[in-house]
Amino acid sequence: MSPSNTRQRRAALLAAHMSANDARLAKQATALEAHGYGVDFLSWEGAMGPYPSLQGARLLPWRRAFSLPFGNLLPSVAKRLFNAASQRHALHEALIAGQYDVVISSDPETLRPAAQAKKRGGYGLMYDAHEYYPDEVPNDAPRRAWVKRVHKQAGPQLDAFTSVNQAICDLYAQTDPELGHAKVVANASPTRPLPQDDGRLRARAGVAACDKILLFQGGLARDRGLHALVEAMDDAPPNWVAILMGSGALEEELRDKAGERVVFIEPQKWDELHLWTTGADLGAVLYEGTCANQRLCSPNKLWEYPAAGVPLLASDLPFLGKMVSQHNIGINVKEPVTAQAISQTLAQITQMQWNLAAVIVGKPKPRLLSWRSTTLLQKLDLIGQFLHRTDQRRDKFIIAKGQNILPTVTAMILQATEIQAQLT
Repeated sequence: MSPSNTRQRRAALLAAHMSANDARLAKQATALEAHGYGVDFLSWEGAMGPYPSLQGARLLPWRRAFSLPFGNLLPSVAKRLFNAASQRHALHEALIAGQYDVVISSDPETLRPAAQAKKRGGYGLMYDAHEYYPDEVPNDAPRRAWVKRVHKQAGPQLDAFTSVNQAICDLYAQTDPELGHAKVVANASPTRPLPQDDGRLRARAGVAACDKILLFQGGLARDRGLHALVEAMDDAPPNWVAILMGSGALEEELRDKAGERVVFIEPQKWDELHLWTTGADLGAVLYEGTCANQRLCSPNKLWEYPAAGVPLLASDLPFLGKMVSQHNIGINVKEPVTAQAISQTLAQITQMQWNLAAVIVGKPKPRLLSWRSTTLLQKLDLIGQFLHRTDQRRDKFIIAKGQNILPTVTAMILQATEIQAQLT
């Protein structure tokens, strides 16, 4: 038997910012490990600044421009170019040395070196675009042009391309056809019974039993309606408290403006997150729609809240608002997202004495919105496409007649958990 059939298969998950809050990466790793893959998380030292990186991430060292002779005298543009090239080189060499069977890139920053190293590394390459990257940063034309160049150069090297919802996949097909048409892998949570609230969220935040909790969980970043949420609590009904469970660049700024009814607590491990979330009465998903990426977003929270039995207070954006209203999993806040709109919605909920638990309980969302919701035929079709492309490049991807094809990488990422759950 050849060595490729006896050693453990290995996968590398790449991200420029390996955030401890990145549930999508955690779900991918869980799926791969469940099928016998060894998984490495690869990023760069210092990529997250003072904020925590995903547990177990391997942060690659790279040479900074200031370490060069007279490096501090270089123009800022030259420093940025040198640093970017140094990071690409570090990841390029790690991918070649790692003897990976599969590499999954999450963003353009890691896609470029992954595509360049593929020929020597001999791995199958998947691009799992977490965002619509050409318009991820509002009004940044230079970044848009750079992203499109990376996509054009890397497209021919891809063996699979996935993204978070059909709207973003369709937009990529229009604007970046070199990547091929993406398949949808939703940010959905694993199907599990609704957790029982053991009081940990309320106890950690010091919230009284008679108060209602509006929870935001995730990265404290711009354009997520967090300023409006914090301001809204000044005029919200007196029985509401907001909990911000996470960390990020806006944390200090938000703390400075927060009143007594806003509580900050640390982010929680992904595999325990649902046990914390279930203690909330309402979950905030208040993206501001500042760019195409935001207008079409479908964040992890869209699934995490319902999976914990918590209805959403969500922006009425094209995809997000449709999902909330179509599946009856929460309440939409009309655009624009302002402090007044949020506080008025909370007042309406209080005055009408809406039973928030009834909004969620009994709805078919766990299966409908789960990673298992993709049909078996769609899974097998994508597996077949992936194998057809990769078996021409690397012998270890050839599937012998009668061999079970389910442990291939594309199947794992699409199913995320056991495929048998789809068949029962």
